[in-house]
Amino acid sequence: KTVTGSEFLWKSEISHHIYPTDKRAAGPAFICNKVCPKKWPLNIYYSDGTRAARLGYYGTYRTTGKPRAYCATKGAPACSIETISKDSKATGRDRCVYLKTSDNTCYQVKPVSRTGRP
Repeated sequence: KTVTGSEFLWKSEISHHIYPTDKRAAGPAFICNKVCPKKWPLNIYYSDGTRAARLGYYGTYRTTGKPRAYCATKGAPACSIETISKDSKATGRDRCVYLKTSDNTCYQVKPVSRTGRP
């Protein structure tokens, strides 16, 4: 599915208030809205079905109370958006990765972008 904007917030870059030495700083962020995984970590896949990265639950977003996730938190290995987007599987024609939710729906997002809102 293509994201319309109300499903979740996907950010390839961490907000400036997070220090560069924080383990979350190198990878993407995900904040739930209408779509939220029932299980964590959240898997990110390339179009060929191989896993690109995992985002681990971090806590709730204080503005909305919705769950949020980052690379390198709660069971997710460290990852960087540079690695995800430079991989040949994400640099094809569509240059997309896919977030797979618990109900097996895949949402298409650009590896280097900001999509949606929390």
